[in-house]
Amino acid sequence: MSFLKKIVSPAYHILYWKNVIKNPVIEYDKSTSPKEVFRIGLRYFLYFSLTYMVFYFLLFLCAYPYYSKLNEALRLDFEAKGNSSLSYLLNSYPFNVIYVFSALILFVLFVTVFSYYLARFLETESRSFLAHFGVCLHSTAGLVSVLFVVLIVNSVFPFSQPVGYLLFGLLVASWLILFAAGLYLSTRIFIKASYGYFNQNKKRASLTWLLPLLVFGYFVFGIITA
Repeated sequence: MSFLKKIVSPAYHILYWKNVIKNPVIEYDKSTSPKEVFRIGLRYFLYFSLTYMVFYFLLFLCAYPYYSKLNEALRLDFEAKGNSSLSYLLNSYPFNVIYVFSALILFVLFVTVFSYYLARFLETESRSFLAHFGVCLHSTAGLVSVLFVVLIVNSVFPFSQPVGYLLFGLLVASWLILFAAGLYLSTRIFIKASYGYFNQNKKRASLTWLLPLLVFGYFVFGIITA
């Protein structure tokens, strides 16, 4: 019962958003066990991921006629291109959320492994992989927080719908701004957590996080534009 009271309490949600957006609060220090660091990071990751999913479905239900038109236009486009029904289903609202979480899981795994070995290369001291995984999960929460705005932008200006050069330019600019915001939020968390828990140099911490993230983004961009 107390857990349900927490969920419906605005203060509970404000605290999470404040800890990620406004002033990242790192709830662990050098004395915290790697298992606890992982648990805290997982808690932040799950909170923002599940909240995004709830927001996604609520937005779909509130604007159902609008999303139905988008799905119908998408269906006609897929039929004209000869794409399968399964492909249409996975790209239509609200089922395309599967792509979002699949990409998130791949992102977290890739960035965690890449940044772990990069950190070991840059630093002389060894670090716990479990604790590093928790820090990466915590940092990814900063990226997920931006997806709420991305969803609204992509819903207003669907990528599958033709738009003029001006609107397309504004759409690309908004994506770049949101991507930069996600980079800033996630990097800020990673640097603060790495410095506080692993005592990692802040410049090296930023490189440890940004390099694998940008490599992942480069591969995704290549797949999209191929």
